[in-house]
Amino acid sequence: MNLYKRKEFYEVMQVDNEWVILDLEDYTATTVNEVGNFCWNELATSHSSEEMVCKVKQHYDIDEDQIEKDITLFLANLHQCGLVENVG
Repeated sequence: MNLYKRKEFYEVMQVDNEWVILDLEDYTATTVNEVGNFCWNELATSHSSEEMVCKVKQHYDIDEDQIEKDITLFLANLHQCGLVENVG
């Protein structure tokens, strides 16, 4: 089971209904929606994708199949952008 955790040296700011994650080392910006911001905050500690699906399901009224697809894609995108790392 892969565990993910957000990396250090990032700032997050809200702009309208989106959140911008600023990479202070690479000078990049990544935008996420409300659910993405919720997940980002949860990734302050390590979680598996399955744990993230459960947390999102508990907090939002979204279809579980859709959550699973979205979390898988979300974590892959954050990993590709260098915002999260595998920690286990």
